[in-house]
Amino acid sequence: MRSRLVVLAVVPGLLAGCGDAALWARYRAERELWQARRVAAEIARRGDGAGDAEVERAAAGFRRIRERFPAARWRASGGTRDGAALDVARVSAEAALDLARLEQTRGRDSAAVAFYDQVLADPGAGSAVALEAALGRAAALSRIGRADDAIAAWIEIGTRFVPVDPERRSVVAQVLEAPLAAALLLERRGRSARADSVRRGVERRCLAALESARGGPAAPELWAQLAASRAARGDLDGSLDALRQALGEPATEARAPELVLALGERSLAANRPDSARAYAAWAERLESPAERAPAMLLAARAWEASGPPDSALAAYAQVVERFPDAFDAGAAARFQRGLILERGGSWERARSEYRSLAATRPAHPLAFAALLRVVRHHAAAGERELARIEGARALETVERLIASQRDREVQLEARRARADLLLAIGRERPAFDALRDLWTRYPATRPGTAAGLEAARLAETRLGDLGGARALYRQLEERAGSTEDREQARAALERLAKDKG
Repeated sequence: MRSRLVVLAVVPGLLAGCGDAALWARYRAERELWQARRVAAEIARRGDGAGDAEVERAAAGFRRIRERFPAARWRASGGTRDGAALDVARVSAEAALDLARLEQTRGRDSAAVAFYDQVLADPGAGSAVALEAALGRAAALSRIGRADDAIAAWIEIGTRFVPVDPERRSVVAQVLEAPLAAALLLERRGRSARADSVRRGVERRCLAALESARGGPAAPELWAQLAASRAARGDLDGSLDALRQALGEPATEARAPELVLALGERSLAANRPDSARAYAAWAERLESPAERAPAMLLAARAWEASGPPDSALAAYAQVVERFPDAFDAGAAARFQRGLILERGGSWERARSEYRSLAATRPAHPLAFAALLRVVRHHAAAGERELARIEGARALETVERLIASQRDREVQLEARRARADLLLAIGRERPAFDALRDLWTRYPATRPGTAAGLEAARLAETRLGDLGGARALYRQLEERAGSTEDREQARAALERLAKDKG
């Protein structure tokens, strides 16, 4: 042990004495970055339990690195040859990236954007660090409601960064996925032509990269990304062709089950259920554990699209029986059986499927949907007492999940289900409180904003609580995560002001 301590004590002296200031600076910068990241990792682990003092301690560590090792100075001194000096500049850029992430944990996305901008303005940051900063910046812009800037940022990622890592010869998926995410947002805002233009740009980049990547390890992923973009544009034939090209690549063996399953999904989307069943059978024969349950589920969906109901019911039952532990596939199979039985007038059997789903997979989103369908069925049939009993039972289940589950998505789904169940049984004031609670807890999310708008409309139209409605609309106008939602809230406030006048 003593010898180890002696070596550790001597290392800084050796570095300083070697006459290379860059090596000594790199050692110090990397050590300080490691120390600050240890504090930040503990903050992330503790979540809301971390105190302000701990957060400030980590932030101070990252700021100190930026101040002691200015990236511009070390990049200038390193030129293109001194690797140690350039490493110091990179560490300084990474400290700015970590500061941005830390600001996000504080809920201060505007401050995070400023640090991301620092990284992106630094040519010495390195492409990997710069890409992380660009992705973080786009997400932060979206959360603070700067939707147009976020869309532009995601599109820029697709043009600023290369889609294939030249050293690893692998696809950098985020470079292609970011502009596709922007296209989806544009489409939701009614700008379909612009969305398709962005997608075509992604497709051109894929095809350009494939000119040199064919036959190599990156080719299957490039074809798959091309297929995804074409499908999003509605070009299903082009998407199917790209997937077939991917299957023909030498490096595709590991991804073959996934690609065959994608061919089946696109065939079903193109209203070719027979082809979908054939691809599902092929995917199942490949015996990939990850794809077997989804393949059987795809076959069942294809039977539902074109065959008699009994064939679909039998196929969905096979999924449940053969893959009892398949969380998503099993939930989807039970839910679809319930829907088919309900449509066919077999309500008792449908309710049994819904209850089985809620009992076996209580935290699955479809379990919440199943509980709600039971309550709504009785309410729609005028069976108020049954609706009340089923609603009370479902609410007990949901409340237990809210009390016991710590997963953020489960919490969000359960709280949304609570609000929907209360609405279904006519308890509008508690439903309003549940919707407002969702908005308060998750203001930066789409479900949270949707709940806030719904709560405000409920207060305005059903509860006669115009003051409560105005208060919510004002909050939404200031804090909603998208421009469209803020505009909705603003229009509602203007309408209420006119009605009052």
